[in-house]
Amino acid sequence: MIIIKFVVFILVGLVLGLSLLNVGYHNGFVGTVAGQSNQTVNELNKRGLDLLISGNYSESLGYFDKALVIFPDNPQVLDNKGFALYSLGNFSGALYFYNKALAIEPNYTTASRDKQLALLKLGNQLLKPGGYSDAIGYYDKVLAINASNPHALNNIGFALYSLGNYSGAIPYYDRSLAIRPNDPVTLNNKGLALYWIGNQLLGKGNYSDAIGYFDKALAINASNPQLLNNKGFALYSLGNYSGAIQFYDRALGIQPNYTTALDNKGLALFALGKDNEAIGYLDKALSLDPKDADALNGKGVVLAKLGNYYEAIKYFDKALTIKPDFALALKNKQKILELVK
Repeated sequence: MIIIKFVVFILVGLVLGLSLLNVGYHNGFVGTVAGQSNQTVNELNKRGLDLLISGNYSESLGYFDKALVIFPDNPQVLDNKGFALYSLGNFSGALYFYNKALAIEPNYTTASRDKQLALLKLGNQLLKPGGYSDAIGYYDKVLAINASNPHALNNIGFALYSLGNYSGAIPYYDRSLAIRPNDPVTLNNKGLALYWIGNQLLGKGNYSDAIGYFDKALAINASNPQLLNNKGFALYSLGNYSGAIQFYDRALGIQPNYTTALDNKGLALFALGKDNEAIGYLDKALSLDPKDADALNGKGVVLAKLGNYYEAIKYFDKALTIKPDFALALKNKQKILELVK
């Protein structure tokens, strides 16, 4: 028996994204200080705020510093200085001043909100290979302030996903979506995590379980051709060839030149005994990509079934020229060589 199998692991066409809060300006003024000092601090703070609003962040710092010389423990000025540093990209410096403001006034909601923003930014700076675990530490600090912060929840999910912990990412995406059900970034990210859980199960041969995850991902994005193709492959692997073709057709309806789906539809048609139709789809895939080793191997298999052994060997050889370690094509060639001895 000739061995045929197309295992497909295609990157899904979804965009990974982070979720960020919008930053607002501050209008807090200082508290009571006796006499002229109070007026001076208010004037300095107001001048600093005007510059902050106009985008002159570095210049605003000078006025906040002058105010803090007079009144070093004023939480509003400390917070405003933090915000100026934040606006200049100095998130660690901003965090220092937000913490000073909150040490003086623990229930200062503006400083608390701004601290969350700084922690998110610090986490996002680490959201790259080698930094994902540390990024989670900053997002956890955000959640310690506000357990319902949807941005931190989404971004922890994204960090876990990036570490390959797809199942661990899902609960964080779900918590974020419970707060913002229609957020496209988080929906997108959850769909991607579900897709890869499905692919892992597919690779292990757990086809029925894989279909469950692909269905969940398709409930988020029903028009993703890679998801549709891979659900089709799972159905094919379970022997449901007609059902597989329905999903390959849906994938091809969205992306007509999707060679993997063309290859796989050809394979499913072959399994149904529709050899000539199968060759048609494999030929279309090869017209789009003459170096498609899977299609070359697949066409070789169909030709061998039709008794055209020597032509089949040519296709296996072409596949092996492109992909020398293609074990499946090598086995198929060896099988045919045994038949023609």
